[in-house]
Amino acid sequence: MKTLVLYGDGGAHPNNGNGYAGSGIHGYLCTNEKPKSGLGIKQTATDLGYFDKDKIADGANEVTVNMYVDVTIGFKAAHTNNYGELIAFFTALNIASSLVDQEKITKLVFKADSKYVLENFSNNLDKWISNNYCKSNGEEISNKALWIKIKEAAELVKDLGIELQLVKVPAHSGVLGNEMADRHATLGQGLSRLEHAGVLRQVEDKLKEFRRDNEFLIQLIYSDPKGYWKEVPATSPLLNVKQIYFVSEASRFENGVYYFSNNGKSSSDELRGRSVGDSCYGVVKLKEPDPYIEEVRLFHCDVLKDNTDLVEIKNAGLRSPAHRHIHHLFGCSALRLTNRGGFDLQNATGDLTCEVLTKPYLGWHVYDNLENLAVLLEAYLNTPDDFEISDVTDQIYEAPDKKGDRKLKPAFKTSFSSIKLDIVFPDKKVRPITFTANINILARNDLAKLVSLNPKLKVLTWATSHVVNYALVVECDEGVSLWCSVDTNKVYI
Repeated sequence: MKTLVLYGDGGAHPNNGNGYAGSGIHGYLCTNEKPKSGLGIKQTATDLGYFDKDKIADGANEVTVNMYVDVTIGFKAAHTNNYGELIAFFTALNIASSLVDQEKITKLVFKADSKYVLENFSNNLDKWISNNYCKSNGEEISNKALWIKIKEAAELVKDLGIELQLVKVPAHSGVLGNEMADRHATLGQGLSRLEHAGVLRQVEDKLKEFRRDNEFLIQLIYSDPKGYWKEVPATSPLLNVKQIYFVSEASRFENGVYYFSNNGKSSSDELRGRSVGDSCYGVVKLKEPDPYIEEVRLFHCDVLKDNTDLVEIKNAGLRSPAHRHIHHLFGCSALRLTNRGGFDLQNATGDLTCEVLTKPYLGWHVYDNLENLAVLLEAYLNTPDDFEISDVTDQIYEAPDKKGDRKLKPAFKTSFSSIKLDIVFPDKKVRPITFTANINILARNDLAKLVSLNPKLKVLTWATSHVVNYALVVECDEGVSLWCSVDTNKVYI
C-alpha cells in the first residue's frame, strides 16, 4: 500500500483578479513501513504529513518516503488566490491519477490552508451541481469551469480506487509541507511575472523540467529521497563577501572570476564609489565557477542584452541554505523579479538578491577599481617577479601537526578585528602592516574554513613614486583571491 501526501497552496499579487498568480505543491509518496533512518530534518514523515518527532498526531504513523513531489505553476492570465489554490488541488488529483498504475497508490492525503477549497469541495460542491453550479440565491459560482474539472478529476481518483482525504492546516504557522507549498506558489507567481515581462522564453532553458501549455507555466519535479534534505554545500570561503558586481555584457566577465566590494549601501546610494577608508575591494578566481552567481549573471545578460548596466549581487541571498535547496529543485525559477518593476531579483525566500543600479553615479568608479585589481591578480599569477612577495601563512596559522593539519594562531580569537603582519617592502626592509578583517583580509571564520584547503597567504608590495602599495593574495585548493582596500592599502615612505 502506498500513500501520496501532498500539501497545496496558491497565491496572487495583487489579489484582485488582475495579479500575477501561482500554485505550489510539495509532498511525498510513501509506504506504510517504519523508516530505517530519519529524514535529516527535525520533522518526520507520516501517512498524514510531516510532524515534529515528539508531536506526532494521533492516528498518524511514521512511513518510509519513496519519492518527493514538488510543483510550481505560473499562470499566463491574471487570477486570484482562490484560483491558485483550486489549481493546486486539481493538480494534486491529477498527479495521483497519473501515478496509480506505476506506483499502486491507494490513498491521497491533500493538506491545505484554504477554507475556500476544502469546505466547498466537501460541503457545497454537490449542492452546486444539483443547482446547475449556482448558489442558493441563483448566482453562478466563481470559477465554475475549474470546479467542473475538479469534480471530474475527483471522480477519476475514486474510480481508480484511491481514497481521498482532505486535511486543513493553519496558514503561515511553520507547518513544513505548507510552507514549502506556499514558497512553490510564490515561485509560480515569479514565472507569471517573467512571462508578462516578456523574458521567460529567454531563460526557460535554465528551468528544470519546465513545460508550458495554453494556460500554465509548469515545473513538476519527482526526486529521489536520498539526500533530498541534505544542505546544498555553501560556496567557497573565498566568496563569503557582501556584494558582487558585474556588467550585463557576457564579454565583460569570465566564468569563475568575481569582483567584490562593500562600497555602497543601497541602489540609490549617490556616494557609492567614493574614497572611504574601510572599503573592501577584491577579485576571486575559482577553479570551479559558482553556479548561482553564473546563473544570475547570465540571466541579466539575457534580459538586459540591449543595455550595459552595472549590477550588484547581494551575496547573502545567494548563499542562503533555503534558497539553495529550492534552486537545487527548480533551477533559475528560484530567482524571481521583485514587485517594484525593472529587473531586480529576489531569492526563493523573498530577500532582495540582485539590483540593477539604474543610477550608478560613482558606482562605475567601484567597477574601475575592481578591473584594475583583476589586472593586478593576473600580473601576480603570470609575472610574480614584478612584486616583493611575503608569505604570511605561518604568521596566521600554526605549524602543521603530525597529521598535517593546521589551525589559526591564538591571536585570531573570535573577537579578532585586526592583526599586524611583518611584511617585506620593495627596499627589502621588513615593516609591520595592520590588516583589518573584512577590509583587506578575510574574517576569522573564513580563515578557519580555509584550513582544510591548503591555504597560502601572501602579501604583495610594489612601489609607485613615494608610495608602497600592498595587497593580500589568498591561494587554496579552490582558487585564488586578491584583497585590497584601494584607498588605504598604501604606505608613504
